[in-house]
Amino acid sequence: METRLRAALLDHLRADPALMDAINLVDEAEVERASPPWLALVASASTDWGTKTEAGREVRIALELRLHGDDPASGGDIAARVDARTLPACAAVRLPRGQRCLPARPRRTPREQRPRDPARIPLPPPRFRLIPKGHPMTAQRGSAFLLKIGDGTQENGGPPAYQTVAGLRTTQLAINGDSVVVTHKESGGWRELLSGAGTRSVSVSAGGIFLGSDAEARVQSHALAGTIDDYELSFEDGARLRGRFLVQRLDYSGDFNGERNYTIQLESSGPVVPA
Repeated sequence: METRLRAALLDHLRADPALMDAINLVDEAEVERASPPWLALVASASTDWGTKTEAGREVRIALELRLHGDDPASGGDIAARVDARTLPACAAVRLPRGQRCLPARPRRTPREQRPRDPARIPLPPPRFRLIPKGHPMTAQRGSAFLLKIGDGTQENGGPPAYQTVAGLRTTQLAINGDSVVVTHKESGGWRELLSGAGTRSVSVSAGGIFLGSDAEARVQSHALAGTIDDYELSFEDGARLRGRFLVQRLDYSGDFNGERNYTIQLESSGPVVPA
């Protein structure tokens, strides 16, 4: 569905004479060698919102419009033209018999997020990014990537407060997902995976110098007891991830003329979500 929608959208945009008079190229990815203005389909993502009684898939499309100069307002007319041209492209997608592709309604409440028609595949209007050439990206310090552990107040009915595990030198995060293969005879020799299926997990590893903090003592007690607690991962830009983790491994080491070090391996239990 996602591949068909991308191809149909590009063909529909290229078939608009007025749009092609205003820009030089419409392509599948960023085209830095082309002379601006150009339009690129830079990303897409699909999610399965089906249930046991309903079937459906939502596809989101991200387009990038590269302009002359540094004023994004100069591309307002082009963006409006692309917006008006995008939604009708949904009708050009070839789907199995009995299915339709319709633009999604604006989301308001959780109940309205699922269309009533089980054969309907919603397509929200894409979000356009007007990025001047040479737009700077902001790097983040690795020293601000911290691992924190809850103080256990949630066990008593209150929300947990988080304390940084002291002495950190390195912190690593890995998001894992098991794939469910649904390849069949009509897949054309290409592997197909089932979106939204499989088991997801998060692995965290950290290492540092042992300082004897309360947070380190709490990690050690959970490692010995094999219990699960609340943890938080925080980043320099203010983003945070929270979830419940099991201390899978806790190692201590120390040379005769050096400091005492520790390494931690955590495995998630349940969802890990932005805070």
